[in-house]
Amino acid sequence: MVSYRICNLVLGSDIPLPALPYAGEERQECSFRLVSGLRPSLTSVEWYQQWPSADGGTWIAFGRMGSGYILQFSDIASFTLSANFQDIQCLPRPGIPSETIEHLLLDQVLPLIVSSRGNLVLHASGVVTPTGAIAFLGATGLGKSTLAASFSEEGLPFLTDDCLVVKKDGDRILAVPSYPGLRLWPESLLAMFRYLPDLPQVAGYSTKKRLGADDRFPFHSELVALKRIYLLIEVASGISIEPVKPRDAIPELMKYTFVMDINNRVDMRDKFEALSALAARSLCYRLAFQRDFSTLPDVRRAILAHVNT
Repeated sequence: MVSYRICNLVLGSDIPLPALPYAGEERQECSFRLVSGLRPSLTSVEWYQQWPSADGGTWIAFGRMGSGYILQFSDIASFTLSANFQDIQCLPRPGIPSETIEHLLLDQVLPLIVSSRGNLVLHASGVVTPTGAIAFLGATGLGKSTLAASFSEEGLPFLTDDCLVVKKDGDRILAVPSYPGLRLWPESLLAMFRYLPDLPQVAGYSTKKRLGADDRFPFHSELVALKRIYLLIEVASGISIEPVKPRDAIPELMKYTFVMDINNRVDMRDKFEALSALAARSLCYRLAFQRDFSTLPDVRRAILAHVNT
């Protein structure tokens, strides 16, 4: 079983995970196995939460199985998790491609597991500026990954595509890097490369491509102080940045927080306390901008000017 690193976790896997860096001989904190066979009976599962899909169905169904959990991804695959989140097993439907399983594990399951291990994990992209890290939060399709890639292409390395671990260290708030990869829509890639590069597909059900870090798109692999959090808003024209009051920032941040079990009172209390401490730092701002590739240079300049104030 090969060891890989993602966020602050060392994962052992019995299948290749080419998007992740190797962790060498570091002690594995959890393990992943791909299993096959008949689907287990789900009659004993206590289903407690659903994430909707774009077509109005169910994208992820969350359930408890004894002391562990199950995550059912539509008609694609199910992931079972042990009570201590050290063992992950995936049973895919026949014919599901390996890149789909890798994507679900890296970008859906593992952020939830990292969160369940006592971390604050945000649905956010992030980059590193000369004065500290900045994070972008917002609904799907607002351009978080495109912004991160745009900054990275200009020499400011990205920290994460969509999973930002936020860690308190004394008086500092630190951003933890995830893994050196970005997931971009074809139109974003076309705007950056002026052609569609031959890149791996993120998943069988998506047209997104996986862009790995390189000299053109550098990745920052170390902890770094978090300087700003920007909540993205799309407008017809112009660029504006306005502060968010701490009391308003908490519910906004909660919307973009990975949570495995909303009924776990201890975990939810810890998440609320962590979000309250984060909001009290007055790091949160609303960034309103026109979502157009031609405006990206102006958006970058506005953000960097704001970060430096």
